[in-house]
Amino acid sequence: MALIQIPNLPPVVSLSNSAELECVQAGSSYRTTVAEILANAVAYPFPGWYGSFYSTAVQTNAGATTANAVTFNQTNTSLGVTVGSSSHLIVGAPGIYNLQFSLQAEKTDAGTSLIDVWVAVNGTNVTYSNRQVSVTGSSLKYTISFNEMVSIASANDYIQIFWSSADLNVRLYAQGTQNNPTRPGQPSAITSVNLVCDTSAQPLQPSANTSILYYMDNLPTSNPGVSGALWWNAGVLTKV
Repeated sequence: MALIQIPNLPPVVSLSNSAELECVQAGSSYRTTVAEILANAVAYPFPGWYGSFYSTAVQTNAGATTANAVTFNQTNTSLGVTVGSSSHLIVGAPGIYNLQFSLQAEKTDAGTSLIDVWVAVNGTNVTYSNRQVSVTGSSLKYTISFNEMVSIASANDYIQIFWSSADLNVRLYAQGTQNNPTRPGQPSAITSVNLVCDTSAQPLQPSANTSILYYMDNLPTSNPGVSGALWWNAGVLTKV
């Protein structure tokens, strides 16, 4: 059989599980199949990994010098991001995440008070993430909203949002459904966490055979050091 250069080969319309490919393992050449790649592919979680959560509870100030962790008791939607210990926003993969949130602050007495809000990862405050807002008057509501780009080093790391106020009459206010007209309830806190950039391949299985080209394109070009993982070794598909 004459050798044919790759550019002169006819394109394949679709890849079946039994389609064969060349690969190198431990310095020797072998053949593998699409089915084997599907079973061992190292895939990137992007564009997944997200979570949206809110709280229906009124959250009170535990002390004039206390860092109050914002808690969440309801999940709107999520994939790879969960809530643990009420305040931990746990992410399933390392990467850069966009954290967006809104707090509904209320002061129950007269005068003006300050409230500080900041972000922490694994219990360590994120540098220069604090915002300070003044709240004035009795029973008036203030929406505190901002976003923070957060770097997550490892799977199952967690993000927290904290707030504090020297005034014990400052709280995060929630209210149920209201009438005339009928309108939704007001959460004391609401947040969304979205993966912006994946920084490390994760062991995920492609959802369909048609995804295989996407995953192959995103295989690492250096040895990932994970048994069974695939990578491009000088342009040759290689299994660790």
